[in-house]
Amino acid sequence: MENTQLWNRYQQGLDHKSKIKLLPTGNKNERFYAGRQWEGVQANGLPTPVLNIVKQVVDYKISAVMSDMISMQFSADGVGDNDTEGQAYREVAKLFTEYSRTQWENLKVDSMNEEGLLNAALSADMCSHWYWDKRAKDFTGELIDNANLMLGDPNTSEINDAFGPVQPYIQLAFRRQVEDVRREAKENGVKKEDLDNIVADDETENQAGDMSRTEIETDEGGKCIVLLEYTKELIDDEWHIMAEKSTRNFVIRKKWDTGLHRYPVALMNWYTRKGSGHGEAEATSLIPNQLMINRQAAMIALWIQLHGFPKVLYDQTRINQWTNSLSKAIPVNGTDTGGVGGAAQYMQPAQLSVAVMQFMTWFISITKEMAGVSDAALGLAPPTNTSAIIVLAKNTAVPLNSIKRRYYSYIEDVGRIWMDFWTSKYTEYPVRNLEITVDGVKQIVELNTEILKQMKLKLKIDIGPSTIWNEATAAQTLDNLLSQRLITFVEYLKRLPNNVIPDRQGLIDDRESEERRREAEDKQFMYELMGSKLEEILPTLPPEAQNELKMLQRNDPDNYEMQVRQLIQQTIKRPYAYNVEGGGEGEM
Repeated sequence: MENTQLWNRYQQGLDHKSKIKLLPTGNKNERFYAGRQWEGVQANGLPTPVLNIVKQVVDYKISAVMSDMISMQFSADGVGDNDTEGQAYREVAKLFTEYSRTQWENLKVDSMNEEGLLNAALSADMCSHWYWDKRAKDFTGELIDNANLMLGDPNTSEINDAFGPVQPYIQLAFRRQVEDVRREAKENGVKKEDLDNIVADDETENQAGDMSRTEIETDEGGKCIVLLEYTKELIDDEWHIMAEKSTRNFVIRKKWDTGLHRYPVALMNWYTRKGSGHGEAEATSLIPNQLMINRQAAMIALWIQLHGFPKVLYDQTRINQWTNSLSKAIPVNGTDTGGVGGAAQYMQPAQLSVAVMQFMTWFISITKEMAGVSDAALGLAPPTNTSAIIVLAKNTAVPLNSIKRRYYSYIEDVGRIWMDFWTSKYTEYPVRNLEITVDGVKQIVELNTEILKQMKLKLKIDIGPSTIWNEATAAQTLDNLLSQRLITFVEYLKRLPNNVIPDRQGLIDDRESEERRREAEDKQFMYELMGSKLEEILPTLPPEAQNELKMLQRNDPDNYEMQVRQLIQQTIKRPYAYNVEGGGEGEM
């Protein structure tokens, strides 16, 4: 059977990837990250230790990139903050800001991003594909290996810009169960007799990762390559994204209009390469140094095995055979001539050159430093000066800023794809129920999608401070406020970051209970003091004032307490003023 047009384009993409050695480089990086760094090497008796610097550097950088808190902020395009007529649009934009957080959690975007960043650090790119699930009636996402991403223009990594699609086409390749592919083809109107043309294949050599090339052999049909191609068409001065799906020899679904206006694919390069749609991986430049470190460690280990332990010299005329057994005695002949002591002795082991260990330590350290990773960043620095360690770690993170910016741009691309689904696919339904969470309370908001057809959403990525440094700064600020007595101890405890003090809530409850007890005792004491003073003051007041106090005591206790306090304060001030003027008995 003839190959489909999509398959021919797929082969063109594979040829390009072969020329830039994308797949073998990524697979080698993945092996080294997994610790399988001696595969294919003839050790010839040499030890094979692995000091996995690649994994340490990659894990740190992924954690550092993901440490900042990211959220999507949506606004109504062309509507001012004080525009009363655009209030409804602003409310819808605010609703989608809250809804994006729900989608972020439901789609497990954090986990997807972590895995995607690992892909980028090892294979150079992170790629995600977002598609409409007709059963769930909502969109979802998946990661795509860069080996399965075919760019129409492989010399640029830009897939969409702010206004629409850029690439002439985007093609994605998947390994799918034949049974599932036939079911999808049947749902798309393919005749039953044509379904037998969809058969399993062994096209696994172009899949990313050594483990992906081994599949389970089953009688149900196995797997086959499925190609999904997106193209763009300009209809009524507006871009429309068209799609087509096929296997090697058979079209599963003929070209259809997805309803979208930008490619539902987001791409991030770990490091960029000029004139290339694919980037450069973090692990690639680390491998030569990793090999050097492993070889040095292997030679040191071999030297210790050969020379690190003392050897025994013994007189063979007096000792027939030497043994290192702990429980077995060694017979010695001729004890009358020299005794037992001269029959054997240990040789002192040779000392490993200090220069070797110094070079090993320096080489590991310089490798991590050149990769932008310090001991402070890895949490290995001694905690003698917290502020200095924080500053040092922040300075270490500066080389990561370019990677972070590409990551933020990737998240922005994802957000624009989400907006496209909301304004293009949600509007196919007259009403959508959106789940949001406000102040910890889940709410279901009914949205009339007609308003989405009338407005245009605008996206801004909000980047909060890193959790680690934010918590450290918050704790230091709270310490200063408490030491200056500007906040109470309970206020201090309530605002501390989580997991700083064990059973924090129990401590807060105990302190609040003690404070309530003290306040009650103080209040009781004040009432008793006020009662005794009032007994002295009340007879001196006019009858009208006495009656007014009695009415307040019955009807308005708080106002009554305030009036009594004022009376007591006035009574205290008058004698004091009299004494100052010289009329008091205590004057000298």
